[in-house]
Amino acid sequence: MTRILIADDNEQNLYLLETVLKSQGYDVISVRNGAEAIESASENPPDIIVTDILMPVMDGFELCRRWRANELLSQVPFVFYTATYTDLKDEKFALSLGADRFVVKPQQPEVLVKIIQEVLNKPRKVKPVSRKNSPEKETKELQQYNEVLFRKLEKKVKQLEDVITKQKNTEDELRESELKHRTLITQSPDGIFIVDLKGNFLAVNRVMYENLKYSEKELLSMGIWDIVPEQYIEQHKKRLAEIITGKAPNEAAEYIVRAKDGGLYVVEITSAPYYEGGKLVGFQGVARDITERRKAEDLLRSSEEKYRSLVENINDVFYTLDDQGTITYISPVVERLSKYKVSDLIGKSFTSIIFPEDLPDVVSSYNRLISGQIEPAEFRIADKDGRIIYVRTSSRPIFKDGKIVGITALITDVTERKLAEQDLIKSYQKVRKTLNDAINTMAKIVEMRDPYTAGHQHRVAELSIAIAKELGYRGDHIENLYMAALIHDIGKIYVPSDILSKPGRLTNIEFNLVKTHAQGSYDILRNMEFPTSVAQSVLQHHERLDGSGYPSGLRGEAVCREARLIAVADVVEAMSSHRPYRPALGMDKALEEISANKGKLYDGAVVDACLNVFRKQGFKFE
Repeated sequence: MTRILIADDNEQNLYLLETVLKSQGYDVISVRNGAEAIESASENPPDIIVTDILMPVMDGFELCRRWRANELLSQVPFVFYTATYTDLKDEKFALSLGADRFVVKPQQPEVLVKIIQEVLNKPRKVKPVSRKNSPEKETKELQQYNEVLFRKLEKKVKQLEDVITKQKNTEDELRESELKHRTLITQSPDGIFIVDLKGNFLAVNRVMYENLKYSEKELLSMGIWDIVPEQYIEQHKKRLAEIITGKAPNEAAEYIVRAKDGGLYVVEITSAPYYEGGKLVGFQGVARDITERRKAEDLLRSSEEKYRSLVENINDVFYTLDDQGTITYISPVVERLSKYKVSDLIGKSFTSIIFPEDLPDVVSSYNRLISGQIEPAEFRIADKDGRIIYVRTSSRPIFKDGKIVGITALITDVTERKLAEQDLIKSYQKVRKTLNDAINTMAKIVEMRDPYTAGHQHRVAELSIAIAKELGYRGDHIENLYMAALIHDIGKIYVPSDILSKPGRLTNIEFNLVKTHAQGSYDILRNMEFPTSVAQSVLQHHERLDGSGYPSGLRGEAVCREARLIAVADVVEAMSSHRPYRPALGMDKALEEISANKGKLYDGAVVDACLNVFRKQGFKFE
């Protein structure tokens, strides 16, 4: 390892040179003057010496003369590094004594290291060493030495006079400036400090010592390494060395510090070299307490990790889209659902995996969502193998600065449920067909018993549906009403056929037998798997609003609305059709009947709807 001997009486200069050169891998020996340098080098010659000039006991010039006269040291490279002797004549004299380089302080660390490396790498010519200079040469060197010292003394005196003059002129300005900066430092919300090269505190502001729970006097008696936990000391020292040597940028860095009560704090310190009189004497820094911010960030990170784990392990697929429909994130669950890798989908449009037939509806749903309308959607996607998957999405807009910039959504695989629903629908349709077949069979049985009124129930059902649609009936109401109207006279199978087809007027006893068909119809239907409204409608279709109907003489709202509707359709069809005991009365008479008794016998809304069906819609019985 290359050994470098440093001679300098200034402790800060020694520390700086040691730090810079050791960081480059050199073995460094330090002494305080020329006499110590000769003594150290004689015992263990170095590979190079770097020395100041102005030193006690023996200065640098005298050191150089003796160095070159020493047989053991004469070939060792000699470098002057001075901030006092900077004239061209000084350099000329130093080189005449045998110095290899004359370097003026201060220099950037990397520049100084480069100079030393150049001197070490430069080939040296071995010269014979004369044990003693001639008297003439000794006299000449002494004259030059005295001239240098005298010139330096004159310069120093002149500089001192200038300094005294300037000092007198600037004392007030400095005092005012100091007061201003002291106020700024005192009121700063951050800790401000200055330490020497060994890390001892030279100055601290109020925030600094109060945050660390010390008094100002206590902290100033301590060093920075007293407040840094032991496990972090080497790490921080290394960083300071890197800042000095330029290996690390001089920017904010995080440190752990310990307060007087043992509490640990995270601080963000921005530090820089601190100079006095052009010499590096330590570091100055600004320390900002970021403990709470770091806790919040750690909590946020922990929360993010927790929710990320949740998102990535649930059975549903979580994803986000931008305002153009591009997938910006999708959870890994998608690989299990669709066999697509996450990398296959990120950056692609969400439409790329939508089943083509569902695409228009899905795009419309997305556009509504981007405009602020929140709604779930169900559609099909095709996995990587072409298998169709039914999914349901629950989506929410993503806002930024009050504007919607995308959506976040959850995809749930509903394939099993959808297939089960389809099977259920098929089963329902099959049962419904069976039921319709049974109803049509019942209607045919009635027609076989009463051939003179064949088709009556179908026509009543047809008119009932037309009226119901006019009134706004939908879905199951229409179907249940149709079933009830189609078999409303099923109870006539209990009435003797000769009474049903009798050509003349019926006796009271015969008519009473006919009236039993309503109850008979109900008795047949109530134990069958029909909706409740079907049996009730059939039972009450001969009831009238004024209570004059049968079989129970119900009034007004006590008659169910389906029965009130069938009643009007039944009267219109019966009056307009031929009967064994009379010819057809015609449609006009039938409509006059329901109009005349509107609100008395028949429901007014149903009558109005029926009239609209015939007069405005042109309804005719098939």
